[in-house]
Amino acid sequence: MTGELAELGSTIRDFLTEQAPSSRVREIMESESGLDAQTWDRLSRELGVVGLTVPEEFGGADAGFDVAAVVLGELGRALTPVPYLSHLLAVEAILSSSDTALHKELLPEIAAGVRIATIAVAEGTTAQAFRNHRHHRPSSSR
Repeated sequence: MTGELAELGSTIRDFLTEQAPSSRVREIMESESGLDAQTWDRLSRELGVVGLTVPEEFGGADAGFDVAAVVLGELGRALTPVPYLSHLLAVEAILSSSDTALHKELLPEIAAGVRIATIAVAEGTTAQAFRNHRHHRPSSSR
């Protein structure tokens, strides 16, 4: 892991220690929504990590999955109840579409954390179907 990625991990870990201690996480997980909207909002507005994999032209950072994986790892370590993984997968699904109008419509709000994105998979969809439609984006050069 590069120094920048390690620093990012440390920043996210410190943020979550303050923002989402285990007592708060338990409380939110027992709530009706199960979503920590306050943490999601701060991850979006203050840290900008919600739009990491969104291209710059749509308001994101255009970072690679290596960067997003650091954030995902720290969110998982803290059991943070936010939809980060599904959000990342939805961004990739949208980007794999050739519909540029869809990109312009959805990605800026997704990058800003205003719109929470997720994916749905039709029953009976096979792993082979995913491999056939896979959209590869390289890791960042950071």
